[in-house]
Amino acid sequence: MLSLLLTFLPEECWLLLLQLAGLLIIVGARRTGFRLFGLVCLLAFAAPFLDSLLAALPPEVVNLLILIFPLLLISLVVRLIFGRDVWAQLVGRLLYDLLRAPFRFLGWLWRGSRRI
Repeated sequence: MLSLLLTFLPEECWLLLLQLAGLLIIVGARRTGFRLFGLVCLLAFAAPFLDSLLAALPPEVVNLLILIFPLLLISLVVRLIFGRDVWAQLVGRLLYDLLRAPFRFLGWLWRGSRRI
């Protein structure tokens, strides 16, 4: 989840992340340091490919990605702050409300037409 947040950092911050990774390795948090180092290297190698891939996509697909990405970011933040169980409960309630909404609307139409 943290890797998704790190992808929003500008390229100028990558050097600071590499320094932080080196400091973590020196201090003793080797696993976290190597993970951060690998993530920065992956971002450096993948950024040009992702940029050209997004430029080559049709506008409809880019618009769909623009709609989906904030939902993924919200899920990331909710899972990071409250945990996976709260996110599962939230998604379950939202899906239940989405499934129930058409029937509630039909019931509202039916009750409204009988009152007139």
